Amino acid sequence: METYYHLKSSPGKVLAELIQKQLTQLQSDNKRKSKAGDYYLINQSKMPAVIVEVGFISNPRERNLLLSNDYRDSIADAISTGVVHYFSEFPQGVRESLQTESQEGPPSINEDNYKLYFPSSDFESLFSENRHIDRSAWSKLTLYQKSSLILKELIQGPLTVTSTRTISPKTKILSLTIQNGIAIIDFSKDIRDDFSGGALVEDITIKSIIWSMTQIPGIHGVSILINGEYGDSIGGHIFLDHTFPIQT
Repeated sequence: METYYHLKSSPGKVLAELIQKQLTQLQSDNKRKSKAGDYYLINQSKMPAVIVEVGFISNPRERNLLLSNDYRDSIADAISTGVVHYFSEFPQGVRESLQTESQEGPPSINEDNYKLYFPSSDFESLFSENRHIDRSAWSKLTLYQKSSLILKELIQGPLTVTSTRTISPKTKILSLTIQNGIAIIDFSKDIRDDFSGGALVEDITIKSIIWSMTQIPGIHGVSILINGEYGDSIGGHIFLDHTFPIQT
């Protein structure tokens, strides 16, 4: 189970941490912390808000647990206890700050290699894989050619066993354009139809694309389409209705 809050919401962060603390008491092996998320619900909310992901119905064990009234009641109790603690510990509320969490961003391509970003096996973080550059050949490539190369290798997946792929290998790049520093990528519907993860996996999938692309000098944002459609979603949690900036 995991709890998400808006990146720039200090009250949301505190609320998420208090709820997550209660939820982890139900799962002794759950070491996850609350996370900042880019989700429509918390982006649009005018009050402190969080999203709680309590399990995957695609996981047989978790599905059986979620079918239990007692288990669902224990989750509801944990969430409500976290909310109660929020109001009891901060009766005057939590002051908003400009930013609650800094996001590590991708470094620029150096003299010898570029990086592809893939998640760890537990999808908790992104790891980079260096890919060697022939500088003389690289310097002759256009921005489009560099972007296309990195995207194709990202779809092919990692070379190491410590990382895992985020994009279905069936996925095709239907089109790629670069306008005013924004890479507009149109993926085939396989990126959506073959996706089987939850919000955490979806979030890190998008980050792997953004980090891999925005390391290229001249690209400072990514816009993602699916089968020509703007505003679709890879897994139903994050709507692709805006440009994702470089995360720094």
